[in-house]
Amino acid sequence: METWRSAWERANLAFYSREKPADHFRTSTSYPDVIGPAFLSLLDAHTTSESLQIVDVGGGDGRLLSTMRAAWNESGRDPALLVCTLIDIRPTKTLDVTTLVGDARTCLTDAFPQGIHGLLIAHEWLDDIPCDVVEVDDEGARRLVLVDTETGRESLGPALSDPAVARDYGFDERGTEWLDMWWPIARTGSRAEVGITRNDAWQLCVNLVQEGLAIMVDYTHTRETRELRGSLTGYATGRRVPPVPDGHCNITAHVAVDALAAISPPAQRRVRSQREALAHIRLPEDPLARLRTEGRVATLRAANGLGNFTWLEHHAGPSARHVTMIS
Repeated sequence: METWRSAWERANLAFYSREKPADHFRTSTSYPDVIGPAFLSLLDAHTTSESLQIVDVGGGDGRLLSTMRAAWNESGRDPALLVCTLIDIRPTKTLDVTTLVGDARTCLTDAFPQGIHGLLIAHEWLDDIPCDVVEVDDEGARRLVLVDTETGRESLGPALSDPAVARDYGFDERGTEWLDMWWPIARTGSRAEVGITRNDAWQLCVNLVQEGLAIMVDYTHTRETRELRGSLTGYATGRRVPPVPDGHCNITAHVAVDALAAISPPAQRRVRSQREALAHIRLPEDPLARLRTEGRVATLRAANGLGNFTWLEHHAGPSARHVTMIS
């Protein structure tokens, strides 16, 4: 038995090293001809430099980044003024795109020592960052949840009230502080995914962007909407499955967006639903292309579907302007 955090890390590495996301999930990047221009419009609105970068973290097969590169070129702008970088644990061959293979957190740190001027995209990346899972036992103590990696069977491990023992399992005071601040569970049987690992990953992204913006798109929750038992689950071949951390399914959990938003000053952040973010998409003039795009936009904005994605933007540099926090 081991912590969910360590089992989850190894399981997703095995899954994504072997599987193509497009074979298992339909997501916003399945429609790059709509999402790509929407991201480019944000890049144009929040940068002033001629030479820019787009970094797609966990970018999969590169379709989104390739579409954005093509749109940039078709706009008549100099292709040499845009550098596109794809980061993923699975190698891919994408024209006009630099590919970095490995853990995204390490790749970001190593590849951009001078920071990023442009756009950093974290689309459904943070929900795959592993978390420790904590549950309240019958006596009201918060305890780490341990899991068998072959069967998914769980048991309760050490109590957080014994920090020395918890540290033996890789859980330290920062996790307890995050839990107290953002997900203070107390009811017997209630659970939480401790999002300090997601906070650290998003903090890295925010710190790297010197001009422009970092944008996170993901399924999320807030203090008011977190589920009693959390949101840890598995997905494979388009279906929700039990989260067995054996590498045969994607392990995921929704993201605590309020904790992430608090990393940025109010004047540099914006939170909104995808439904709102795509409310004013420019449609093609050609009737057939217009009809096709309208259908895709409707899918991306669908209530109880992809429209439920949350967009969290962090704006940085001289072009950063006041934006309204929308929850």
